[in-house]
Amino acid sequence: MEKLAYRENITKIVNEFGESIVQVTGDIPVDLPAQAGDRFLFISHAQRFLTHALHKYPAKFFPELPRWLIKRYSEENERVLDPFSGSGTTNVEALLARRHSVGIDVDPFSRFVARVKVTPLAEDELRAARRALLDAVLNYRPSLVDEAELPDFPYRDNWFNKEILWEMSYLKKEIDSLGVSEAVKDFFRLCFSSIIRAVSNADDNCTRTVIRKKLNKLVRPGDALNRFAKTVLDKVPKMVAFSQTYPHGITAEFPADMDARHISYAEDSFEFALTSPPYVNAVDYPRTHQLEMYWLGFAQNSLTEDCTKSACRKRTLSSPASLKTTRGGRSSPSNTLWICGRTSPKFTRFCAQAADTLLSSGTIASADGCLRIGSISCLWLKRLGLRLKLTSVRRLSSTLSKHRGGNVSILTGCWF
Repeated sequence: MEKLAYRENITKIVNEFGESIVQVTGDIPVDLPAQAGDRFLFISHAQRFLTHALHKYPAKFFPELPRWLIKRYSEENERVLDPFSGSGTTNVEALLARRHSVGIDVDPFSRFVARVKVTPLAEDELRAARRALLDAVLNYRPSLVDEAELPDFPYRDNWFNKEILWEMSYLKKEIDSLGVSEAVKDFFRLCFSSIIRAVSNADDNCTRTVIRKKLNKLVRPGDALNRFAKTVLDKVPKMVAFSQTYPHGITAEFPADMDARHISYAEDSFEFALTSPPYVNAVDYPRTHQLEMYWLGFAQNSLTEDCTKSACRKRTLSSPASLKTTRGGRSSPSNTLWICGRTSPKFTRFCAQAADTLLSSGTIASADGCLRIGSISCLWLKRLGLRLKLTSVRRLSSTLSKHRGGNVSILTGCWF
């Protein structure tokens, strides 16, 4: 192990396979030599810097990486694009480096988190609101909450103990009734959201929202109130520090009507694009935050139903007869049927009816019904086939093959 002469935080190491790796601890120098084939190990010290840690988010950038790339490949006052912006790490770092930015994400919860993280707030208003909320925590009594104020969402009473439901409803009501700007309320709503998984019965350490009976997770009465109080005491100083650092005149935008495939900006709008693409086969992002989405009003029913009503509205499949012959603006291969669905009787019927529709129209088409949020891999289809005993999938494949004179590939995908 040897330190490189020009930087104390850079060390060259050799791993057990004899490979040379450059280890960088903390900030990455803008002029760090980097050639094709070089291997790096970055150790982050900025995960909780300013607003980066306002809310947990799976598989996100560590801040030093976008900070390095933005400074290396763009100039102040230029505009940076992140087409899969997630929780807005790129946008926070672009702003701190005095670059304008645009973050695009199909998930409204992600856009909410990112927008709060880049919005400066007045210190006096923040501290006054925090004082009011801490007083409310001290004065809590169950009688201050009406049962009609409890949120209604699927399996609510499985996800949360009764006492926690009342405490959370009380906190949400107190935040909504604050006499402050909507931006300040959103900051405290994000603080509120950040404790939801911890006070639920779901596993805290799983990217999916699941209850593991063997975990025996213990959530006590008062936990929601105590965690919220600790959270606002920790997060308000970070937002104050961010707001004092905020470079006025620099903007961060999060358009709600775009996704990575449909970016409605002129071609010369950006000097630099940077992103960490989603781990579509490993992380189901909406379901990671499904409890938070319920409490904040981004979802009311099952996430499947809400997808077809909102983000997927433009490409909702109301019936097999509404199949389209294009996928993402491009013609689908003539021997491929793209299907998006969930394992349910509705999907079974859809598969059975789709063959008749496709045969009657003489086309093999793209059926992106968006009955399930997230991109779905071919491996998922195999699981689907096992759960459906392959009945509908085989019927669809064999019927199409018989009439089209060849094999038909059954693939899955979801575009929204």
